[in-house]
Amino acid sequence: MVAIIEKESLALDGENPQNRHLMLDACEFAMNSVLPDALLLNKIRFEKNTLQVMNRRFKVLGKIFVIGTGKASGNMAQTIEKILPIEKGVVSVPKGSAKSYSCKKIELIDASHPFPDEGSVLAAKKMIALSSEVTEKDIVICLISGGGSSLLSLPEEGLTLDEKISIVKKVMKAGADITELNNVRKSLSAIKGGKLAMHFKKAKIINLVLSDVLGNPLETIASGPTVPGEYTYFDAKEVLEKYGFWDLETPYCKIIERGIMVGKLPLNFKKTRSIISNFILGDNSLAVKFAADFLKSRGIFVKTYQNISGDAKTMGKKFAYLLNKGESFVAGGETTVHVRGDGLGGRNQEFALSAAMHIRKGTLLSVGTDGVDGVSQAAGAIVDPQTKTLAIGKKLSINEYLNNNDSYSFFQKIRNCSIITGPTGTNVLTS
Repeated sequence: MVAIIEKESLALDGENPQNRHLMLDACEFAMNSVLPDALLLNKIRFEKNTLQVMNRRFKVLGKIFVIGTGKASGNMAQTIEKILPIEKGVVSVPKGSAKSYSCKKIELIDASHPFPDEGSVLAAKKMIALSSEVTEKDIVICLISGGGSSLLSLPEEGLTLDEKISIVKKVMKAGADITELNNVRKSLSAIKGGKLAMHFKKAKIINLVLSDVLGNPLETIASGPTVPGEYTYFDAKEVLEKYGFWDLETPYCKIIERGIMVGKLPLNFKKTRSIISNFILGDNSLAVKFAADFLKSRGIFVKTYQNISGDAKTMGKKFAYLLNKGESFVAGGETTVHVRGDGLGGRNQEFALSAAMHIRKGTLLSVGTDGVDGVSQAAGAIVDPQTKTLAIGKKLSINEYLNNNDSYSFFQKIRNCSIITGPTGTNVLTS
């Protein structure tokens, strides 16, 4: 269960304690409503050798194997073992969390985020090894959630893990969106973009997905290890050219150039439609709905905004102006941060800090459903006009902290703004 640490203090120490309390309660309710165990238990059934996923039924003729990756994959793995007769499995989970889950049939492997490590590579190799035990009669359940691009990684031949991490970091810091970033990742990966699915031959693959990407493009979530896409190596080249990183002397550009000679990647939807089934179990729109429904049940009617994107600093200012006009809302999406400084924080705290500069009335809360905002201990922050007043009193320049991408440090110096939950076990974007 997700709980906001020191919620009562966060609620009371603000301009409008009642509003703060309602917003924090709505946040907790929405995050708990999109936890994997609740979603899986509601949408998956198994009876008399028949597996039902939402409104689809699959006859189980052989064994059921499990693979998976993502910030929510540990919770998903633990729950799926309670529902299905699992033969064996391998799932990569955020570092330090493997021992938090009780899985008997599924091996959980600690791996790193936001950049892969040897655990990420080990998990990929173990999944490939597992594929040798799978037959045409078997079903492979693939548990996918946000963060999987880092937690599961196997560089293409001719590229080291450090080299891959280096270019991904450069593209990320340049402000690339998730689609651009994953186009690069997939082109440099031996398992992304549906390539992992190729190892499982003709076995039925069922992808159970918690989406952290706007619009739920299946091939983008966790870079789609078992979801083929229609992208080409040209897409990756265009991204690197756009941000000034195209250099044929580098190993990663050589790999992409080699791929261009081949054209489209070997696996596409048309070839695999009969053996790969995809199900979105939860996404950001669901979290937004739960939060809005909670507030409605308390007599507060809000406008909802979906698929929010763009620069976090810019969007924070925009939504502060909506508050100033008297609008109440719940919004969800995925903003981006153009990293210019060396501070701590993430998109949610940068969004909230930018809003704090412009809010004249109302309260704004921005939080990541995974409980981790960038490289910090906070999930997000809650701000109101008092936040700026406190900053002035402490002689803190909001602009300076924004320019250094150091929102976390700012909120640590301002009482009762940081929202701390710890890792939640789910991941459906920002709300």
